Amino acid sequence: GLLEDHFALCTWLMQRCRAELSGRRSAFQRLCENGALGERHLVLLCSRVLLSESCEQGEQHVELSDGLYFLPAELDGHLQNLVCRGKLRPGRWLHTAMVHVMGLPAEGCDPLDLP
Repeated sequence: GLLEDHFALCTWLMQRCRAELSGRRSAFQRLCENGALGERHLVLLCSRVLLSESCEQGEQHVELSDGLYFLPAELDGHLQNLVCRGKLRPGRWLHTAMVHVMGLPAEGCDPLDLP
Protein backbone atom coordinates (compact mmCIF):
# COMPACT_ATOMS: atom_id res chain seq x y z
CA GLY A 1 0.00 0.00 0.00
CA LEU A 2 0.86 3.61 0.48
CA LEU A 3 3.19 2.96 3.43
CA GLU A 4 5.28 0.51 1.38
CA ASP A 5 5.53 3.07 -1.45
CA HIS A 6 6.80 5.74 0.94
CA PHE A 7 9.27 3.30 2.46
CA ALA A 8 10.54 2.30 -1.00
CA LEU A 9 10.96 5.96 -1.98
CA CYS A 10 12.85 6.76 1.23
CA THR A 11 15.06 3.71 0.73
CA TRP A 12 15.82 4.77 -2.85
CA LEU A 13 16.62 8.35 -1.77
CA MET A 14 18.97 7.08 0.93
CA GLN A 15 20.77 4.89 -1.63
CA ARG A 16 21.13 7.88 -3.99
CA CYS A 17 22.43 10.01 -1.11
CA ARG A 18 25.01 7.38 -0.17
CA ALA A 19 26.05 7.06 -3.82
CA GLU A 20 26.50 10.84 -4.16
CA LEU A 21 28.48 11.04 -0.93
CA SER A 22 30.77 8.22 -2.08
CA GLY A 23 31.47 10.07 -5.34
CA ARG A 24 29.17 8.15 -7.71
CA ARG A 25 27.15 10.73 -9.59
CA SER A 26 24.19 10.21 -11.93
CA ALA A 27 24.69 9.94 -15.69
CA PHE A 28 23.11 13.36 -16.39
CA GLN A 29 25.21 15.02 -13.72
CA ARG A 30 28.41 13.58 -15.21
CA LEU A 31 27.23 14.50 -18.71
CA CYS A 32 26.60 18.12 -17.70
CA GLU A 33 29.91 18.39 -15.85
CA ASN A 34 31.97 16.67 -18.52
CA GLY A 35 30.45 16.18 -21.99
CA ALA A 36 32.78 13.24 -22.75
CA LEU A 37 30.33 10.86 -21.05
CA GLY A 38 27.93 11.33 -23.97
CA GLU A 39 30.23 9.25 -26.18
CA ARG A 40 29.50 6.23 -24.01
CA HIS A 41 26.43 4.02 -23.92
CA LEU A 42 23.67 5.41 -21.72
CA VAL A 43 20.32 3.84 -20.86
CA LEU A 44 17.70 6.52 -20.27
CA LEU A 45 14.02 6.37 -19.40
CA CYS A 46 11.45 8.23 -21.50
CA SER A 47 9.45 9.88 -18.74
CA ARG A 48 7.19 12.14 -20.82
CA VAL A 49 6.28 12.79 -24.46
CA LEU A 50 5.49 16.35 -25.50
CA LEU A 51 3.46 16.15 -28.70
CA SER A 52 3.01 19.05 -31.09
CA GLU A 53 -0.24 19.69 -33.00
CA SER A 54 0.36 16.86 -35.45
CA CYS A 55 3.21 14.52 -36.21
CA GLU A 56 3.54 15.83 -39.76
CA GLN A 57 3.82 19.51 -38.85
CA GLY A 58 6.00 19.83 -35.80
CA GLU A 59 8.88 18.37 -33.94
CA GLN A 60 8.18 15.98 -31.11
CA HIS A 61 10.08 16.33 -27.84
CA VAL A 62 10.50 13.95 -24.93
CA GLU A 63 11.69 14.20 -21.38
CA LEU A 64 14.41 11.69 -20.47
CA SER A 65 15.56 10.58 -17.03
CA ASP A 66 18.65 8.88 -15.71
CA GLY A 67 16.75 7.93 -12.56
CA LEU A 68 17.55 11.12 -10.68
CA TYR A 69 17.38 14.06 -13.08
CA PHE A 70 14.89 14.82 -15.87
CA LEU A 71 15.97 16.71 -18.99
CA PRO A 72 14.03 17.67 -22.14
CA ALA A 73 15.39 16.13 -25.33
CA GLU A 74 15.09 16.93 -29.02
CA LEU A 75 14.70 13.95 -31.32
CA ASP A 76 16.11 13.10 -34.71
CA GLY A 77 13.81 12.08 -37.57
CA HIS A 78 13.85 8.36 -36.80
CA LEU A 79 12.94 8.85 -33.13
CA GLN A 80 10.25 11.39 -34.04
CA ASN A 81 8.74 8.74 -36.31
CA LEU A 82 8.72 6.28 -33.39
CA VAL A 83 6.89 8.85 -31.22
CA CYS A 84 4.28 9.43 -33.94
CA ARG A 85 3.70 5.69 -34.29
CA GLY A 86 3.36 5.31 -30.51
CA LYS A 87 6.45 3.12 -30.18
CA LEU A 88 8.38 5.64 -28.08
CA ARG A 89 6.21 6.55 -25.13
CA PRO A 90 6.59 7.14 -21.38
CA GLY A 91 8.04 4.14 -19.59
CA ARG A 92 10.20 3.01 -22.51
CA TRP A 93 13.97 2.71 -22.17
CA LEU A 94 16.33 4.21 -24.73
CA HIS A 95 19.81 2.85 -25.31
CA THR A 96 21.75 5.89 -26.46
CA ALA A 97 25.23 6.88 -27.55
CA MET A 98 26.82 10.13 -28.72
CA VAL A 99 24.54 12.21 -26.48
CA HIS A 100 25.30 15.89 -25.96
CA VAL A 101 23.62 18.61 -23.94
CA MET A 102 22.74 21.75 -25.90
CA GLY A 103 23.19 25.14 -24.24
CA LEU A 104 25.71 23.80 -21.74
CA PRO A 105 28.29 26.34 -20.47
CA ALA A 106 31.86 25.56 -21.58
CA GLU A 107 32.93 24.86 -18.00
CA GLY A 108 29.94 22.57 -17.39
CA CYS A 109 27.26 22.94 -14.73
CA ASP A 110 24.86 21.08 -12.49
CA PRO A 111 21.79 19.62 -14.32
CA LEU A 112 19.51 21.74 -12.13
CA ASP A 113 21.25 24.90 -13.38
CA LEU A 114 20.68 24.26 -17.10
CA PRO A 115 18.96 27.11 -18.94
